[in-house]
Amino acid sequence: MDLVYLWCSYSKERQAKISCWKKRLGLGDSCANVSVRFSSHDELKYSLRSAEKYLPEVKRVFVITDDERPDWLVDDTDFLRVIDHKDIIPKKYLPTFNSNVIEMHLHNIPGLSEDFLYMNDDMFMNAELDVCKNYFVKPGMPIYYGRAHGKKGIDHLFSFDFPHLNSLCYNVWLANSLFGTELSVTPSHGMDAYNKTILKNLIENSILTSFIRDSLSNKFRQESDIGRHIIMQAAAALGKIKLVEIPDRDDKICCMFDVMDISKYRKLPKCWQFCINDHDRANAIHYRLMEYWLSAWFPKKSRYEK
Repeated sequence: MDLVYLWCSYSKERQAKISCWKKRLGLGDSCANVSVRFSSHDELKYSLRSAEKYLPEVKRVFVITDDERPDWLVDDTDFLRVIDHKDIIPKKYLPTFNSNVIEMHLHNIPGLSEDFLYMNDDMFMNAELDVCKNYFVKPGMPIYYGRAHGKKGIDHLFSFDFPHLNSLCYNVWLANSLFGTELSVTPSHGMDAYNKTILKNLIENSILTSFIRDSLSNKFRQESDIGRHIIMQAAAALGKIKLVEIPDRDDKICCMFDVMDISKYRKLPKCWQFCINDHDRANAIHYRLMEYWLSAWFPKKSRYEK
């Protein structure tokens, strides 16, 4: 089974490219598009260490990048491939700095396994799992974990400062409208399982296709984005996958840390995985502490490192 990551660097060239496009589009630094979102502090290195430790089913890793690669990463081998945006995304949508747009093209990765796993580089495994049992009902039918918001719904997530949250709410509302469901579920913000054929069919040949195409030109995250969550909600409504709703405060599946509070976690809680969220007010000291704890939690060098 393959594991897919998105990754971007903090190089001067990339930051200049991002700034140029923001000016061209008249965009400011909303919380969804602050420069910290396009930075790297070697999280991928430690995420790969965690995957190697806890996900023995993973035989190959794909890292999706914008014509770059970490300097510590080994050259492409039978267990690792770096894929450029232009290899999977049509030229008319490039360049893109929008993870939602990139995720709408994961099924185009050459040689990708039919069933695969997907993580962001700020997500880390924390327990050895039977992936086939915990993330798939059977081959070709993934299990998708979503945070259930119950009777309070998701309206409380709307915020002028977080277009990404507004986009999530829009996606949930749109899926409910199109498929007659009444869900109040958002992503768990952890590793997800996917089936390539299901993704391809829903993205390219379904009632969602026109909505997706309209959002693919968004260079940065916007409230009108269509994200992978709506694909999974639609797949659940059609009986293609199994949706498991987890209580909003239940951290068994995935714990979420804030990089500014990470020093509180001398011992990792008992959860399958955890995510370390960036913060627009975090400074170099916060990230040094983060790397310190990550190196303590995952000290063993992985085969993906030089």
